[in-house]
Amino acid sequence: MAQSKKPVKKNRTASTKKSVTRRTKKSTTKRTSKPGVRLNLKAVIAFSILIVAGCVLALLISGVGIKTEKTDDTKRTEKPADEKVEKNDSTLPDTKTDSKSTGENTKPHVPDSEPELVPDDEANPVFEDEVVDTFGFPQAKNGAKICFVIDDAGGNLENVKRYAALPFPLTIAVMPKLTYTVDSAKTVVQNGKELILHQPMQAHDYPSGATPNPGPGAILPGMDGVKIESTVSENLSEIGSNAKGINNHEGSLVAESPEMMDYVLSVAKSEGLYFLDSRTTSESAVPSVAEKKGMKYIARFAPFLDNIVDRNEMLSQLKKGLDVANRDGYAVIIGHVDKSVEILPALLSEIYPVLVAKGYTVTVPSRLD
Repeated sequence: MAQSKKPVKKNRTASTKKSVTRRTKKSTTKRTSKPGVRLNLKAVIAFSILIVAGCVLALLISGVGIKTEKTDDTKRTEKPADEKVEKNDSTLPDTKTDSKSTGENTKPHVPDSEPELVPDDEANPVFEDEVVDTFGFPQAKNGAKICFVIDDAGGNLENVKRYAALPFPLTIAVMPKLTYTVDSAKTVVQNGKELILHQPMQAHDYPSGATPNPGPGAILPGMDGVKIESTVSENLSEIGSNAKGINNHEGSLVAESPEMMDYVLSVAKSEGLYFLDSRTTSESAVPSVAEKKGMKYIARFAPFLDNIVDRNEMLSQLKKGLDVANRDGYAVIIGHVDKSVEILPALLSEIYPVLVAKGYTVTVPSRLD
């Protein structure tokens, strides 16, 4: 239920005040309403400008700080980075490797599998006085040097290893295109022995009339110069770049031909290799061709060690070889890797200290003057 309003007693003073107040408000509103709006807008705009200006200023200050920090960091880090490069920081590219990949300022590549040949003075030590000559070897004369060469390697790798393990300078001649040609060549080099190509060449007919077969990769009658040179080059490539020379396997027929030997020796000379003439014929054309070309060649004048596979016969042939060395200053003494493997490696190991004690130098053909 609605309550009835109590009558209000009018007070003139209150009414007057209210009226005055009403009039004052009204008059004030009339005087200030429009200017008040302007002041509020200006305040808002001014406040907004201040905010925007503050943000811009903050960004500018922040940007200057970042730039200054980067500049300071650059000043702090650029030079030390250069110092790290100079100190070969492991996290940076190796400049030596880079130069090698571009081919600049690098030494010629030497295969990792090529140990240096032991110098003659280290390979021929002075043995103690207890070394006794039970073989009756003559004393060395004229600075006599002995070169042991083992032919026919490539057919049996285990036999090659037995010779390669001998404790003195030794030359092993590897034939091309056999089952173990490449492995034999690697074994020779890895054991610090001298590697040469044992180049097959056609021999004269045997007395029985049968034509001997010198084996694959051979120089045969009727070959033209291009074929001869390409055959020798291909055989050299097969045994690798560590070869120091070439000698002939058989070859009594081909070796007598100045024309054919000219092509063989041309390859040897162009590759910087010596040629060892095994002298399977007394009519060899090698000396005259080599002299004409002005290149190094070496000849075998000592007898083959193992034409007869017998210990006493081998010692007899060896003594003849020592006589050649004392006469000429050196002797190339040739044996064969498979033929006498059950006797020769042990015999060579046994006589080596005696040869040194007698004054002989055991060396390889590439070191002969």
